Amino acid sequence: MKVKINIQVLSVWIILAFMGLYIIFIKPQLTAELDACYNALTATYFFISLVIAWIISRSDFDIFEPIVMLLALYMAIFVYRPIVDIINNDYYTFGVNPMNGCVKSCIIICVSVLAFCVGYYNYFKVGSRIIPDSHENQGEKVYDELSELEKHHITKIALYIWIVSAALSILNLIISGKSIAYIFSLGTNGLVADDSTSSGIAALTYFAYSMLAPWLYICICSKSRLLKIITTVTMLCIFIVRGTRIVLLIMITAPILYYYNSRKKRPKLVAVLIGCVLVLMFMSVMQMMRYGIRTGAGVETGVASEGLFTNVFDSDLTTYKQFYAIVAAYPSTYEFTFGRAMILQTILTMIPRAIWPGKPEAVITSVITNAVNETAAISGMASPGIGEYYFEFGVIGCVVCMFILGVIFHKWKMLYVNNPSLKSCIEYGVLYGLIFQIITRTSTASCVYQYLFSVIPILIICNSAKKFEERISS
Repeated sequence: MKVKINIQVLSVWIILAFMGLYIIFIKPQLTAELDACYNALTATYFFISLVIAWIISRSDFDIFEPIVMLLALYMAIFVYRPIVDIINNDYYTFGVNPMNGCVKSCIIICVSVLAFCVGYYNYFKVGSRIIPDSHENQGEKVYDELSELEKHHITKIALYIWIVSAALSILNLIISGKSIAYIFSLGTNGLVADDSTSSGIAALTYFAYSMLAPWLYICICSKSRLLKIITTVTMLCIFIVRGTRIVLLIMITAPILYYYNSRKKRPKLVAVLIGCVLVLMFMSVMQMMRYGIRTGAGVETGVASEGLFTNVFDSDLTTYKQFYAIVAAYPSTYEFTFGRAMILQTILTMIPRAIWPGKPEAVITSVITNAVNETAAISGMASPGIGEYYFEFGVIGCVVCMFILGVIFHKWKMLYVNNPSLKSCIEYGVLYGLIFQIITRTSTASCVYQYLFSVIPILIICNSAKKFEERISS
């Protein structure tokens, strides 16, 4: 591994060092417990900063690779937000003080990040044997190599899949109590049932992910501007009414990632900063709209709250509180769940409750009830992804699962590194948004099905395109 040091790398080093000194100097007068927490958070900051300084100095560093998002989110969730909340005395969650789990949590985070890096950079050969780097993309075509007939065929198959997925997603919204008029007017017209918070049939919610890749194929391969507009507007209506931010985030980031990866280009720092601001602005508007629409209140046209822009991902950043509470409660008071969430729940997720009324509730519900209280569980409070690894198998579970996650994320990175074909660039563009969900939310079961419903349409389209190519060339 070669090391590169340039002005940009040196600038990041200086910023990280300056922020570390700032954290030290702004430390307020605290109680003994909070003082220990603040010191642990400061140590965690410097540890993650050293990892960041190391990876950006590597010759194979890429701004779009998964480890960048993981470290950025870990810094935000497990360092930035806890420090801010300690300073503002805002660290309670539903009346419970979770800070007795802070120091141990910081140690778990540092060890887990190290395990992730070991898996991500394949320092153990076992990592490459689990999921070897794929070279199958080398036989796939880039967009410019496709004939007009192939582009037309891809558009047709993508449109078929998109129509089926959109229809099932709309059906699920109707089952949950929203009328067609309500969906496509974004809550300004139409009817909505009293029980508008119903989520419909859980299995149907995943078809929202099946629209993403076909839509991207349509936007890239189709010549019809009208088709692109119709599919885009329809998806926005469905996603906004559904109230799921992750699919909206993927809609924004996937085309951007495809553009740069397919051209082997990278944006300048100014472009990245402007892009982040624009994404925050868009997500702020969606945050203002989605709750009222999802619950049947319609679009709230009033002035946005003062903290809306800064609190777009507030519910994600504050999940550290539940993680601390879980670490404090398990295994000292409650036993680990040993696979009931990551394994059993994954198997049972797709079974409708209408068929099995006695289907077990999500494991995280009982975990949050035990660690915090029932009110927090009913309110839907979640923990970061690492929280599930912990309450399932303890510290060992965090280390092993983060190592495996590093191997998987390395595999995803190699999608566009080995050969930036049309398939690999679209697949990575869609999967990149799922990284946010995997890191910030406790649900391996949901992430597994989000992945499958995102990738299967790509496999269908590519398999059909390959057979079509063989047919026209024979």
